This record gives sequence, C-alpha cells and structure tokens, in this order.
Amino acid sequence: MAAHPIDYEVIGGNFSTDKARQIWSEEAKLEKQFIVEQALAKVEGAQGCNSRKRS
Repeated sequence: MAAHPIDYEVIGGNFSTDKARQIWSEEAKLEKQFIVEQALAKVEGAQGCNSRKRS
C-alpha cells in the first residue's frame, strides 16, 4: 500500500492486478462512500434523525 501520493506513481502498480487496482482506486472508494452516505441519509431521514432543521 502506498503511504505517500508519490508512492502511487512509483510503486502503485507493483503489487496488484489491474482489476484490484481498479477496485481499490481512489475514485472507486469515493464512489462507494457516496453510495453508503446516500443510503444512510435516506434511513436517517425516514427515522427523523436528520441533522438539518427544516423551516
């Protein structure tokens, strides 16, 4: 695992397959995080736990 952004360029592809790099890419992780956050917001909204007050 790269510890510094430069490491991604230097050694990022040495220890995994193309498919693994695609799955664990920053873009893929962020996309999955957005999906989870969206689902959580829907459930919290349905439960009345929304942090935003409506006027």
